Amino acid sequence: MYDLDPLLAGLGADRWAALSDYSRERYAEECERCDAEVSPGEPFDGMRARLERWGDCLDEQAEPWLTIRAAQQSGLRVAVHLRPWGWRARAYRLPRSRGTAARSRGPGGVGDGSGTRGACA
Repeated sequence: MYDLDPLLAGLGADRWAALSDYSRERYAEECERCDAEVSPGEPFDGMRARLERWGDCLDEQAEPWLTIRAAQQSGLRVAVHLRPWGWRARAYRLPRSRGTAARSRGPGGVGDGSGTRGACA
């Protein structure tokens, strides 16, 4: 999510098609590696629901905050660590960023029916 936030903020509408194609290719590769079936509409269809699950992190004693905190402590500089409210804001902002740029491409946008569900999750 740390990489996606600034990427989506600066990504022009003309680059969404390339990112969409790349995402579908990576999703298929992940499915193959995990011996999982490629689901129609993925990786985009489930994106909002997954981000909302990660955004439900205000209880610092429960999952997913414990996982988020562990990931932040495992390799990120302290200066970029987010507290629960900051993480929640980022998780909820990302689908709106995607939707805004997708609408600028016309009907269907990035997801265009090809669809985001983590294959190994």
